[in-house]
Amino acid sequence: MKTQNDSPMCIVIFGNSGAGKSTFAQRIVKRHNIAHLDLDTLAWLPTEIPERAPIADSMHSVNAFINTQKKLGHRRLLRRSIGKYIESS
Repeated sequence: MKTQNDSPMCIVIFGNSGAGKSTFAQRIVKRHNIAHLDLDTLAWLPTEIPERAPIADSMHSVNAFINTQKKLGHRRLLRRSIGKYIESS
């Protein structure tokens, strides 16, 4: 998956809870061999009652993922989010 200017392509999947976003994302990941970043794992703390993680922590994790993918030479990224899309450049 390349764009005309050969810049990385991002696929964003969003929708209601229980709509099948994770299942759809996993199919795309397997079919196209692309990196997958599930923003839910970054946005929410692993607590019994869901609690929002600090935005700065989430952004740090997103940037770390992107930098790792760039170092590995991956040009295609997949992000799934039920909330705000965090754009990177």
